[in-house]
Amino acid sequence: MWKIISAIAFVLALGVGTKWVVDGAQIFTKNKQQVVIVDDLFGTESVAWKEGFWLGLDRAGPAAVILIAVGILGLYKSRRK
Repeated sequence: MWKIISAIAFVLALGVGTKWVVDGAQIFTKNKQQVVIVDDLFGTESVAWKEGFWLGLDRAGPAAVILIAVGILGLYKSRRK
């Protein structure tokens, strides 16, 4: 049972890390991102804000550390028995 728990924890930690890298490996979590819109007709640029969720290290780091700790604890418990 502990091996299953540790495997799930490691897979979830890998998923959190992958999501962080795919979202741009930023330090802070963002809920808006600046987008520059270029008008081809007049050659002007304007700024708009795109709503969304981009995971940052401030949330991904502690979550991954906790999941890795649970995985290591699970492996330790499974080896002791």
